[in-house]
Amino acid sequence: MSSIHNIEALEIVIQTLAINIKNIWLKYSKNVNITKHSKAWWDDDCHKDLNKYQQSRSLEDWKGFKKMVKKSKYAFFDDKITEIARKKCGL
Repeated sequence: MSSIHNIEALEIVIQTLAINIKNIWLKYSKNVNITKHSKAWWDDDCHKDLNKYQQSRSLEDWKGFKKMVKKSKYAFFDDKITEIARKKCGL
C-alpha cells in the first residue's frame, strides 16, 4: 500500500491483482461436464423411474417419473433451505 503514490501505480496494482486472480481461477477450478442428469437433486429413484418409462413408453410410467422428479426436487431443496436458514440464524 505504501508504494501506491499515484493513479498509474494504483492501476498497475489492480491489473496485477486481476491477472493473479484469473490465473488462480484457471489453476484451481474444475471443468464440469454438464449433462441433462447432472442435477444435484437427481437420485437413483429418478433414474429407475426414467428407465421404467423409457422401456414401457406408457403414460402412467411418465406420470410416475414426473411425480418422482417433483418429490426428489422438493426434498432436496427443502433440505437446502433448512440448511441455509440454520446458517443464517447461527443454529
